[in-house]
Amino acid sequence: IYELYLAPVYQGLGFGELLFEGCRAGLDRRQLRGLVVWALSENSGATDFYWRRGGRPFARAYDRIGGAPLEKIAFGWR
Repeated sequence: IYELYLAPVYQGLGFGELLFEGCRAGLDRRQLRGLVVWALSENSGATDFYWRRGGRPFARAYDRIGGAPLEKIAFGWR
């Protein structure tokens, strides 16, 4: 997973969890270890979502979106 986005109207309804856990289950079935997801650091909804699911921050980087540099955080699982 690189990034996971849901339109605001679909946030908080459980779709993100279903998508994320479905991807994790697929990786487990293939016996693949490790997972990285990037989230914008100012998006507390996303960072909290990944933290609650066991992800831990391990890297930071910047992307330019709309001309503005935005910090993002890599969350990892083993």
